[in-house]
Amino acid sequence: MGFSIQNPTLSMIKRKAQILEKLICQYPKLLEDWNKDLFAQLKNEAIQEACGDKEVEESIFSEKTKTLDDEEDLKNIFYQSMLLMVVAYYESVVTLFAKHANSGEIIKAICSKKNIELSKESLDDVEYIDEEVNALRNNVCHNNSGTPRKTDVLQRISNNSKDIHFNGDMISITGPNYILSVLEKETKILLELADKLGYKNKLYSNGLLKNIPYVKKDDVI
Repeated sequence: MGFSIQNPTLSMIKRKAQILEKLICQYPKLLEDWNKDLFAQLKNEAIQEACGDKEVEESIFSEKTKTLDDEEDLKNIFYQSMLLMVVAYYESVVTLFAKHANSGEIIKAICSKKNIELSKESLDDVEYIDEEVNALRNNVCHNNSGTPRKTDVLQRISNNSKDIHFNGDMISITGPNYILSVLEKETKILLELADKLGYKNKLYSNGLLKNIPYVKKDDVI
């Protein structure tokens, strides 16, 4: 009989990805609940201010709600922020690996320094993140009110995703699917790289502590 002891770096990679995923997925419901509470509060204020006059109450309530931020604008702001957080999560772990490997802070430099090679799927995803996701992130972060860069890349992303819209030189993000797909790619890359760099879970069995490869959270040992 034995049990596994999670490597702290592997745990951190998975835990942060799970937190980001949960936040992204729960936001629409949180926004809906927040709007319900806010509208109820404004309705109550209108009732009190109208002193029983229904027509005045409706007029006051209409004026109060008119100044609220549009729900789609709030979603756009949130999803843009989450894109930045998802990329920051990826880059922070790559920086950690680079520090331990004493290499440049990009995955290719880490692999070269440690003489390791990622799978073709991961290499393709690394290139996708470097070329497309970073272009989107940079424009959201720096150029969304100015002159966009790599407009051909931005237009391609927009054409391929129902969540990303690039119109009139402005980027908007209206749903979670694109960001969640990026997060999934990042996490797979980081876990594969961690494994090949020697980050292992440990198995305690029969009084012995042994290194074991990364196992999924629902694997039974």
